[in-house]
Amino acid sequence: MVALASVKKGGVYIFYTQKINLHERLGVAVREMNTINLHHAGVEMVKSLVVVLCALTLVTRVCAQGGPLQEGISAYQVGDYGKALSILEPLAEQGGSESQFYLGMMYEYGRGVSRDRNEAEVWLHKSAELGFAAAQNQLGVMYFSGRGGAKDAAEAMNWLRKAADQGDADALYNIGKNFADGIGVEKNVKEAMRWYLRAAELGQADAQYALGVRYSIGQGVAKDVVEGVHWLTRAAEQGDASAQYDLGYLYGKGEGSLKKDVAMAAHWLRKAAEQGNEDAQYLLGVMYNNGAGVAKDDAQALHWWRKAAEQGQAAAQNSLGTMYATGIGVDRDAAEAANWFRKAANQGDADAQFSLGGMYSDGIGVARDKVEATRWYRKAAEQGNAVAQYNLGVRFHNGKGGVSKDDAMAVRWWRKAAEQGMAKAEYNMGIMYAKGRGGLEEDRDEAERWLRKAAEHGHEKAGAALRSWCASHFLRHCSTATVD
Repeated sequence: MVALASVKKGGVYIFYTQKINLHERLGVAVREMNTINLHHAGVEMVKSLVVVLCALTLVTRVCAQGGPLQEGISAYQVGDYGKALSILEPLAEQGGSESQFYLGMMYEYGRGVSRDRNEAEVWLHKSAELGFAAAQNQLGVMYFSGRGGAKDAAEAMNWLRKAADQGDADALYNIGKNFADGIGVEKNVKEAMRWYLRAAELGQADAQYALGVRYSIGQGVAKDVVEGVHWLTRAAEQGDASAQYDLGYLYGKGEGSLKKDVAMAAHWLRKAAEQGNEDAQYLLGVMYNNGAGVAKDDAQALHWWRKAAEQGQAAAQNSLGTMYATGIGVDRDAAEAANWFRKAANQGDADAQFSLGGMYSDGIGVARDKVEATRWYRKAAEQGNAVAQYNLGVRFHNGKGGVSKDDAMAVRWWRKAAEQGMAKAEYNMGIMYAKGRGGLEEDRDEAERWLRKAAEHGHEKAGAALRSWCASHFLRHCSTATVD
């Protein structure tokens, strides 16, 4: 026997067909079907069918409970869990698969009842056995995670496949994710993509996002940014904040056949930012700060950076510190700048670590402390901050800031900065090669190479040295030349 059943998808009920046992399940299927808010053509025909089925099976008492089921589900959806429990629990005990599913979810998450995952499994299992796809999917997830009992990958996949066979998009996505991650099954990215695609075509936003990411970066599939943007857009249009952020990022930089479009980038970043995505808030602040895709507006930059910073986004905290340090968009406040720099620095933001080191070095916003300055410079330098590497080299060269004089260490840090194109460090490397200092042998070619790089990057002393008698005499006689 084939009967109509219903399941909630994205706030709208849809119909699908499933085989049921007439004697055991017809009354339940009729009752639940009768509760659906129908918004399609053929409403009267379906209502008539309900009446006929009720009459034929003598289940008028069950049919009469249709209204309460919808009332209970509505109460659950608006967070009135006490009311939902009082309505759904009796219906679940009478064998209603949908009410059993919602009761199971209430126990799973402790909504209106004490959290009890064993009890959740009991009710979800009852619902799943009756063929309710959402319960089958949830039961599969529980078996994979071990919630409510021991992990059982085989049983998990069994239930997920049952739900997937009914076209449950969430189950299709979960199977794909399990193949992608190798959870309970052998990892198979190609197979994951097949399941993701089926779910995505049914409108499952997580699957659409997964496809979008994989196409965008070429993971498990040939890289195709345009195809990636297609799927990310479908997910973003459903309100997926991560997809909105990724679209903003991709449009902001442009790649391959995807044309850079800063206005579109700002559009998607704003949507994600308004949902609280901290990375989107940070990038939207950057766009306002630079006037890219939006009119330049320091107040708006400050607004979005503060929102992101208050969520702990390190780059935003550093940017907020910079605004307070410079007085751009806000009254200058060195102490507040140091506060935000410290928050970002403690999260490992190299730029903030360098800035905080500078504040300790100069005694701005904090008590002057050369040793503490060196500590923060070292942290930033170890992460590749070129200016911090240069400053650390100067400290070793001069033997200040809590370190002993050590030209070899100075050369080590200056080389790192010079290799990043830092002109002062390039100049100092030229001088050290010219004089044979810091463990280096005198080397005219290396000296000239580094001085030329420094000159090309605008270092005035390097340009003068190259034009001078010192340069023409291999620099080794230039006893008066000093590092910068």
